Amino acid sequence: MKLKTPNEIKEFALNRWDKLAGKKYDDGQSRHGGLLTDRDSLNDLEEEIIDAWFYVQSLRIKLGKIKDT
Repeated sequence: MKLKTPNEIKEFALNRWDKLAGKKYDDGQSRHGGLLTDRDSLNDLEEEIIDAWFYVQSLRIKLGKIKDT
């Protein structure tokens, strides 16, 4: 797929969000239950950010796009 304009990229990303976000939320509700506002969201977010870091690094390795600092 070749997206050629900023608007095509935006529309692709928003459509993908629409397809995935609701299911992701519902899956979390099934696993954890309760209200999201009652959870310790700061700690949850910190853990998600750490996970995301390792996902990014793994993808860099897979794509051969390692950046030494």
